[in-house]
Amino acid sequence: MVKKVELADGGIAVVGIDPGDTGAIAVIYPDVELRDVWDFDDPEGMMVLEDLAVYNRGKVEVFLERVHAMPKQGVSSTAKFMTNFGRWWGRLEALGLPFAFVAPQVWQKEVFGAMPRRKLANGKVDTKGMSLEAARRLYPGLAPKLMRKKDNGRADALCIAHFGRRSLCAWEEKTLRR
Repeated sequence: MVKKVELADGGIAVVGIDPGDTGAIAVIYPDVELRDVWDFDDPEGMMVLEDLAVYNRGKVEVFLERVHAMPKQGVSSTAKFMTNFGRWWGRLEALGLPFAFVAPQVWQKEVFGAMPRRKLANGKVDTKGMSLEAARRLYPGLAPKLMRKKDNGRADALCIAHFGRRSLCAWEEKTLRR
């Protein structure tokens, strides 16, 4: 059962969503040591989003990974991929939660930073492996949920939420300096 969390004044919960096939939802709460991640099809994740929308209006920021069709990707896999993205977009609109799109290249550049770029056999950068490594390092308490290679959707969602949190902090700092 999900615990209802009411955020203190000034606290903002940051949600990261990876809308891919093995995607997930991650929530980072500001004033409590509470962070969690749920798979795309786990109803508990949706219950948490609904709870945040009802009890913490104005204290939630959602970052949804902006996806697009990839070259040489099949028509049916592209359709399924974009359908998942549309579902999340619609859910967020229906819940009335404010959200921003973030491109994978943007959050990866920020979160991966100076991490060594590992290559796959085909010469491409192993972003899924890097995402798992970064999420385990940033949130060691959630490492048991990030043990398998197929947990990369969870890792991406956590990294997106981490990016969102850092972006909000940077924006607040700039605003306060004015």
